[in-house]
Amino acid sequence: MSLNGASAIARHLCTERTKPFPLLTYKAIPMPLHLSSRFKKLTSGALLGLASVSMASTHAAAVYPERPIKLVVPFAPGGTTDLLGRLLAEKLSTALKQTVFVENRPGAGSMIGTGQVARADPDGYTLLFATSSSLAVSPAFSTTTYDPVKDFAPVILIASSPMAVIVSSSVSAKNTAELISLAKAKPGSLNMASFGNGSASHLTGELFKNATGTDMVHVPYNGSAAALTDLQANRVDVMFDMVSAALPLYKAGKIRVIGTTGLKKSSAMPDVPVVADTVSDYESTPWFGIVAPAKTPAPIVQRLNSELSNALASPDIKNLLAQQSFEIIGGSPDAFAQVINNDLAKWKSVVQKAGIKP
Repeated sequence: MSLNGASAIARHLCTERTKPFPLLTYKAIPMPLHLSSRFKKLTSGALLGLASVSMASTHAAAVYPERPIKLVVPFAPGGTTDLLGRLLAEKLSTALKQTVFVENRPGAGSMIGTGQVARADPDGYTLLFATSSSLAVSPAFSTTTYDPVKDFAPVILIASSPMAVIVSSSVSAKNTAELISLAKAKPGSLNMASFGNGSASHLTGELFKNATGTDMVHVPYNGSAAALTDLQANRVDVMFDMVSAALPLYKAGKIRVIGTTGLKKSSAMPDVPVVADTVSDYESTPWFGIVAPAKTPAPIVQRLNSELSNALASPDIKNLLAQQSFEIIGGSPDAFAQVINNDLAKWKSVVQKAGIKP
């Protein structure tokens, strides 16, 4: 082929490539009459159904509450959670112009009361005073009658508190770095007390062991008081306990606290450094909040969140939480849901690595 012929072909191809593509056309095919009629009925029925659900939810939220509301506290009367639950119920009663009463349902480490609320009608008339123990710790190592994520609608995160790292007077470590060095130098020689197998105290200690590569022998007790008594008597070496439990003994000089487990210093122990200063990202902060059964209408959840947010600003609730070394959190339902998810994943990982059994 000659050079001129090749050039002509090239010009032709370039011209064809730059032409616009022809528009596609189609011809509508009518739906058969009997199918069209049925389709319209199905569509209109589905839309009416959705509209009815939406209207019912809106109406329920608009008139809520029409009758007394039950706040289930899954612990025995008289404790911090019970006292705070009653204060919050009183504040809600005033704000909602309807009675909010507390029902104590203790047992099985708070799992009995928690399971009761999981099975309640999702209408906003049954609420749960939930803790990290019932929604993140217990479900991480044992089978519960409820799913901590699927069975609840988070309302608001009330408050949280770090734990204290306590050592007996027979332990030479004066800070976290020295405790780690001591535990590594003599693996298995230190005893680590907790207030129960699978408790927040136990898992916080296991998290520490995982993060530092240390080995301490776990000694579970039936409650915090007995463990603290033995720690003061030098029968055990280390314990991870709530700041509120450790504070009186700490102030009296009867125990030595070398660290706290939050990401910032505890306002109750401002002179004690956080473990995270030595062990990067180490954190364990037990919390409590209010949840409702899953599928509770969103407008009702938002109304409760708003009223409880206002309640947390009241002086009497602030004082009670400060006395117990808790820090107010608050926030949105979505933020609370994220905390539950994150903690559940963290404690499941700890349980798996430590091989903890119920």
